[in-house]
Amino acid sequence: MQRIDFSVEFVVAGRPVVAKKTGKPRDAWRTKVQNAALAVLANPGAQCEDPVTVTIYHFPETSLDADLDNIAKLLLDGMNQTVYQDDKQVERIVMQKFEELQVISADDLSDTLLDAVIGDGDRTYIRVENTIPREFG
Repeated sequence: MQRIDFSVEFVVAGRPVVAKKTGKPRDAWRTKVQNAALAVLANPGAQCEDPVTVTIYHFPETSLDADLDNIAKLLLDGMNQTVYQDDKQVERIVMQKFEELQVISADDLSDTLLDAVIGDGDRTYIRVENTIPREFG
């Protein structure tokens, strides 16, 4: 089977809702993530079927008390049936929050990541790409 390279990146504006929340705030956040992804997908409806790596950088406007793992859960859920078929495909997650006054190197930033870095308000940058296959010698 031929492997097709897959990579998508987007920014979700707003303060993340954590996995502990229930009901409308949780559903609304998942929908917001889904809509942000759909806005940049070249072929909406054709989800990646390969294992993926997800990179998440959160840029909070003010200090963020939420645990990163609780933020990640709803972001990953929001990409189900949109970016990938199921979040079971996620083999690796790279996640970091950048609080105020943290220095970020500007070398080789994509336009999307640069927009997240210099933007206003809470924003979360997400990149999803095929996981590089592991090779054992």
